Amino acid sequence: MPDVWKRLEGADVPLVVCRDAAVVRQALEAEYPHARAAVAMLTQDLRDGEPVRMRPTLLVGPPGSGKSRLVRRIGELLGVYVYRLDATASADGFFAGTNRAWHSSAPSVPARAIAAAMRANPIVMIDEIEKAAESTMNGNLWSAMAPLLERETSRSYRDCGLDAQLDLSHVNHVATANTTERLPSFLRDRFRLIRVPSPTLAHLPALAALVLQDIARDDDARAGAPPLAPDELDVIGRAWAREKFSMRKLARLVEATLEARDACAPRH
Repeated sequence: MPDVWKRLEGADVPLVVCRDAAVVRQALEAEYPHARAAVAMLTQDLRDGEPVRMRPTLLVGPPGSGKSRLVRRIGELLGVYVYRLDATASADGFFAGTNRAWHSSAPSVPARAIAAAMRANPIVMIDEIEKAAESTMNGNLWSAMAPLLERETSRSYRDCGLDAQLDLSHVNHVATANTTERLPSFLRDRFRLIRVPSPTLAHLPALAALVLQDIARDDDARAGAPPLAPDELDVIGRAWAREKFSMRKLARLVEATLEARDACAPRH
């Protein structure tokens, strides 16, 4: 067993504590003016001075509504590591770990998240969970997840990839989906469902300003860029409406607007 897993087995791995739930909630409400009800539900389990714990949660909404970014941002604001799993690329029972006797053996996804964070309560984000393969030849993602979503069974979980008993009950599971139609009832019943609506044109000024901040944070050359002008917002808004108000498309439109600014800027 590699050293990182030996340190985990039987170890008292620390928990990330919530410092100020109100600050986290207010920051997310500012970034998601179109989804304040979703933010309120997602953060309602947080308690100041207590370990970060959220019920297994399924965020459901149209493509581009900002579900995945919402999970990443709550992790950043809480100081909790987010381990992302793409359900479309997850084979069979990979989530629960694969037997050590196999050549391709691997620990469970929650165990890997804990090892990466060295904290017992990371967030495991399962993106596009409804698109997971339904094959049951070696177990599928949905069936593999089920016992790990229950506190009682995850508290003493036999990880076949490590051949060890682990307490995975502090791991926070948050999944995203465009629709719940394909999900089996046994899985839906284990999740708290939160709807994340698409934004509308009314949310454009606030959301475009936040996209501009994100770009400036990632690119020093954009730091101090002037706010988007009304005529720029008008052009962005018309194009954004054609893209069905996707947050991903909005980011590209703002980037394209900045590039157009650069192209029109006087050269010395």
